[in-house]
Amino acid sequence: FNGLNVTSIRTGLGSIRLPWEAISQTQVKTGGVSPEFGGALGGIVNAVSKSGDNDFNFGAEVRWDPDSLRSQHDSIYQENGTISTNTQQSSYDFKELQLWASGAIIEDTLFFYGLFAPRREESTGAGQTTYSDFERDEDRWFTKVDWFINEDHSVGFSAMNNKRTWTDKTFAYNWQENVIGEQQGVNAPGEDGGKVYSLNYNGYLTDTFSVSAVVGRVTENVENVVASPKPGVWDERDGFVTLSQHTNSSVTEQEFTRDQARIDFNWDLDMHSIQFGIDYTNVKVDYFEGQNGIGDAEGWWTVKTAGENDVSGASLGSDFIERRVRSREVDSDTTSLAFYINDSWQATDSLVLNMGLRYSQFENTVSDGRAFVDIDNQIAPRLQAIYDVSGDGSAKIFATYGRYFQPVSANMNITQGSASIEWFEYFELDELDANGAPTLMADGSPSRGDMLRDRRWRQRGITEPGLIASSSLKPMYSDEFTIGYQQEVFDTMSAGVRAIYRDLGRSVEDTDVGPVLAKKLAEMGITDNVGQGSYYVLNNPG
Repeated sequence: FNGLNVTSIRTGLGSIRLPWEAISQTQVKTGGVSPEFGGALGGIVNAVSKSGDNDFNFGAEVRWDPDSLRSQHDSIYQENGTISTNTQQSSYDFKELQLWASGAIIEDTLFFYGLFAPRREESTGAGQTTYSDFERDEDRWFTKVDWFINEDHSVGFSAMNNKRTWTDKTFAYNWQENVIGEQQGVNAPGEDGGKVYSLNYNGYLTDTFSVSAVVGRVTENVENVVASPKPGVWDERDGFVTLSQHTNSSVTEQEFTRDQARIDFNWDLDMHSIQFGIDYTNVKVDYFEGQNGIGDAEGWWTVKTAGENDVSGASLGSDFIERRVRSREVDSDTTSLAFYINDSWQATDSLVLNMGLRYSQFENTVSDGRAFVDIDNQIAPRLQAIYDVSGDGSAKIFATYGRYFQPVSANMNITQGSASIEWFEYFELDELDANGAPTLMADGSPSRGDMLRDRRWRQRGITEPGLIASSSLKPMYSDEFTIGYQQEVFDTMSAGVRAIYRDLGRSVEDTDVGPVLAKKLAEMGITDNVGQGSYYVLNNPG
């Protein structure tokens, strides 16, 4: 978007929320992507925002999606009759206003474009024991200023806000009678989204040599404030039943910052157009996650039935209470650097050959700065041939080949590279209600008897980088081949056909090696009494 990567920072899937009214044009490439773009498999979407000109323009648009015109499915129940997906209290209402204006601040020199697009969402919903009344506001805005210094040089600045704030009210609820009770705790505020800033420069250094550069920052923040300190309590002995009337079972704070810079050069020669550039990105990950509950009530509480060789210490077939406490803290980075070059060669009057190469490297770190992924020497050729069948550009045949590397997402810094503390405690059942479930105490935790064993630790602190990823980890890549034909139908319309073949040459997965390890331990006659169950490692499967 205006030269910046606005892909979702944490997952790398999809984009951040953009104000589509402010977009002037989009370029969708689903094959044959040139070497100036990287970090994607299958294609890219390149969007450019609207800008001002010498004419003053303004407009407005109002949208309302009332709940009364929305359909929904019936509730879904478990085999034992307990409700699983409750739609008895579901509703959703959406409102949006868009106001925009553009024009000249200084005629022929300085221009502006601005958009203000507030939204409001109102929704309600219920589960088994709680009812939620949710309201969310988003004061989206976008602005762009362009300064044409002279006919050869221009500077542009753009800024965008997509921050959302919300309030969630939680009430006691009885799903059998579909009755809403008293509010639980206080109103719970929260927020997500962030801002985008970019500074662009475009200039002609000579008649045949031009440069464009962009620096910018994209931020995404998520924070939720709990309405009540009561923890989540569940019973999974027969189906999955929520016993607590908690407002939040977890507390999270997330802050992602992507700083990026790139510079591109273009050199036009008689029969060649040579493009080359550098692309740098650093993502800062600041993340915390923990369980709700104060003091001895903190955790996820679950009533279970002991199986064979159960690590809880409970006898086979007996019921017990599990307390799980897990906190994750992340202060780490992902960094990528790429260089590219492309030569567009007019080989004959009818044949154009595009020959490019992209080199990239990337790194993911744990919180103390050590890398658990460090991969370089990713060399990706991008080749394309275009043949003008008719000689006037109205019909063409084309073929492409390209290799595309995919970096490891910032999400792995959280799930694999976090500084985590996780432990379990196991208790006998104590006071039970008429349904045989533990009664809840004043702090929201279940009534419980003696501990069945000592505290079981699963993780303490930062995992060693060598245990997060395979020492022989190689980058994920895909090879792509395309061939196609395009024909002009009218002056303003063309039609074509294209075949695309993609081969995922290698993937990177967070693979659970627990079953393999358990089998190996059994072959060696070693009893696996850790109770971990899963051991996720980044590797190249297959």
